[in-house]
Amino acid sequence: MDLSAVCDAMEQIVGSENFRPGDQPLRPESPPIACTVSPRSVDEIARLVSEAETLGAAIVPCGGGTHPEIDFPLRTDRPLVLLSTVDLNRVLDYQPDDMTVTVEPGVTLAALQELLAARRQFLALDVPYPRRATMGGIVAAGASGLWRSAYGSARDHLIGMRAVTTGGTEIKGGGKVVKNVAGYDVCKLFTGSRGTLGVLSELTFRLRTRPEAETTLRWSARDIETACRLAFGAHLAQLAPVYLIVAVDPRASRVEILAGLHGAADRLNWQEAELTRLMTKADFSDGPVELSAEQVLDLGDRVARQRDAESTGVAATISVLPTDVEITMTRLRQVDADTLAMNADAATGVISLSTRRADRSLLREVRSTLPPGANLRWTRMPDEIAPADTAPMPAPARHLQRALKQALDPLDTFSPGVLVGPA
Repeated sequence: MDLSAVCDAMEQIVGSENFRPGDQPLRPESPPIACTVSPRSVDEIARLVSEAETLGAAIVPCGGGTHPEIDFPLRTDRPLVLLSTVDLNRVLDYQPDDMTVTVEPGVTLAALQELLAARRQFLALDVPYPRRATMGGIVAAGASGLWRSAYGSARDHLIGMRAVTTGGTEIKGGGKVVKNVAGYDVCKLFTGSRGTLGVLSELTFRLRTRPEAETTLRWSARDIETACRLAFGAHLAQLAPVYLIVAVDPRASRVEILAGLHGAADRLNWQEAELTRLMTKADFSDGPVELSAEQVLDLGDRVARQRDAESTGVAATISVLPTDVEITMTRLRQVDADTLAMNADAATGVISLSTRRADRSLLREVRSTLPPGANLRWTRMPDEIAPADTAPMPAPARHLQRALKQALDPLDTFSPGVLVGPA
């Protein structure tokens, strides 16, 4: 296969200013990139896809690169063209009265929230690195953050979309109105597809009125057991915080409870008083500390920063029942008390962990801590210790995924192998 012919064809479509020959792999274990292109229109995306299929190349859509979670590696049997959406960054339609907004995939979450704030509205999504994370990448990754238990994830806010699929054909799903129930739910199909079905070209979201007040409170706990018990008790008390997080930082030898509150000022005052009453009842003598805006942003980035740090050996996300968070975190702490950092959502039971250790015995020990029904997903792992069963989904689900991939992308053009693995 003539690699130079692929690069020449891609450059001719987008122009030299939006073309870069060669590139670093997306992850250390990934194959090299033949070239990177930054289209500026849907027409250019369609032409890139069509030309790549003609020449036998593959397209790998990419936004801000903030979700490098472990899936199957990209296949290396043909040239890979990285299609960056960063130049597709326009807000196409904003209807504040209807509380909807339509954007191109390269618009960042931070830029969108800044626009909406002028009309006291917001998109109820928070993800790590909001200044880099693009709306297309957030949808493709099915991403969410601290707010998930209160507001949901990307799939709960996306009501319409367009995407360029095989042959350079643009398809659409949903629409630009909230009450839209006709036809197949293509929006949910593409949410979390990780760029394996096509290139997202347009996204429409439903919005919310911005809360009158926001605050995040922090308490220090004596130990993991106490923190988990108190956080889960606060969840059962139906105080309706946006999030209740138990955080373990081995560097500071500290266990924290963090509560995020949104709403009217009177409501927040009542929530803070009730939470403080629960903490005082559990012999917490000191009152809560209110985090600054910078500290709240840092909190939202914490899990991703711990995962991406050069010193991190292994990182994972574990989903358990909320009632099992306490026992699971206690057992995990025994695996590695010196370097293991953890953050657990008391409402959803999702635990994120990272550690400097990177050996196969750690993988076995982590698995041995899990209660029945737990779901484990590795989000960082060196190739040399990765066992064969680190796939992002169980074998029966991969069978269905392959059938779907074959139906919608018969030439395997988009991110080949990422979700379905080897045939």
